[in-house]
Amino acid sequence: MNVDALRLAKVEKSTVLEIAEELCLPHAYCDPDENERKSNDILGQQELEWHQWFNDLSDEEMKILKSEHDHKREKICLKKIKKIFVDPMFFICGIQHLESFSSLLRENGFNFDLIERQWSPNKSFESDA
Repeated sequence: MNVDALRLAKVEKSTVLEIAEELCLPHAYCDPDENERKSNDILGQQELEWHQWFNDLSDEEMKILKSEHDHKREKICLKKIKKIFVDPMFFICGIQHLESFSSLLRENGFNFDLIERQWSPNKSFESDA
């Protein structure tokens, strides 16, 4: 999440920020905002789709291009995590980044536990017992 997403949703704070404040934990919106994306030549989803159409890219070429831009985004996320790192830390990422970002974290010496692969607000975490 980033501040642009909050602004589009007309929300001042994310639920995660409110929880972090309540627990007195550091918080950062790690996904690069529009200015960070521009300064790092990172295309967003709509821009990637336009690029695919305009340049007549195959699905495979598009997959490679998206992966390259996702990697740039994830490196920025990693840099932000390093700035506020505490142990333990709670981090939420989109499922489309789960495998690649997990690899990036491991490559940079982070040990972590994956709590939930595909969380949803209606999912029950109660025991079946």
